[in-house]
Amino acid sequence: MVGDARAKPERTAYMLTNEPEALHDPASGPPPRRFALPARMDLSAAEEMAEALEHLRGTPLVVDGTDVEQVSTLCLQLLAAARFQWRDDGVRFELGESSPALHEALELLDLLKVFQATEVLE
Repeated sequence: MVGDARAKPERTAYMLTNEPEALHDPASGPPPRRFALPARMDLSAAEEMAEALEHLRGTPLVVDGTDVEQVSTLCLQLLAAARFQWRDDGVRFELGESSPALHEALELLDLLKVFQATEVLE
């Protein structure tokens, strides 16, 4: 069988949406964009993510990891590096909702604390 019409299509592109206006305080600057991670965060996803983050530098982001099923160390390193870059730039970058797979991977590599930092980046 070549393909199953019922199979969930794989999403590797990163989806961006605005945070709902009701959740945003206009005094804190521009509203953050929702940066949705794909289900498979592997080498090809890392390349796409690096390119997407390069273009989004300076944009407030809330990372949505609810769809993540598989994650590579390289992708986690990219997310951590982006978090530090956004912090240094004084721009909001936070991890929003995350799947059990993403949470476990961050925990195993002791990276949860990177995204749970108390610095206010707005």
